[in-house]
Amino acid sequence: MRPAPAILSVLSLAAVVGCKPMGGNESTQGVQLYQQGNYLGAVNSFQEALARQPGNPDCFYNLGATYHQQAKVFSSAADRQVAEQYYHLCLARNPDHVACQRALAVLLVEEGRGPEAVSNLQSWATARPTMASTSSSSVIEVMSAASTTWRPPRSTVTRSATAR
Repeated sequence: MRPAPAILSVLSLAAVVGCKPMGGNESTQGVQLYQQGNYLGAVNSFQEALARQPGNPDCFYNLGATYHQQAKVFSSAADRQVAEQYYHLCLARNPDHVACQRALAVLLVEEGRGPEAVSNLQSWATARPTMASTSSSSVIEVMSAASTTWRPPRSTVTRSATAR
């Protein structure tokens, strides 16, 4: 049994929302570019927003969400790593960033790191019971139930097919 698709469908709701504007022309433009599928343009706009608002968790989240989407579209492990780094930067500045908590969990599950995603969400729920219970209790329950039987999907792509 592979519950990963069920987990991903529940968690994907957060990732689908993608980027959110947090004020400023760069952020608004970045969101528009993201929605149009222009991820490079979105990254550039969000980096400009970050330069104007150093340390802003929303800027880090928007960058993470953009790299995460880009990683999915182009099957890029490097973009997935960058996305994870930006998610961690966001959460270091705002541990209660709900969209980022969910997006990081989605990314970890996609990478076959479901138990780590469960652990992260459970730690957050323990540290911040009010925030986590109102926003992610169903996600934690689904992932906890699946964590004991969850296995990463097998890859059917051969090494030669992935070489570029």
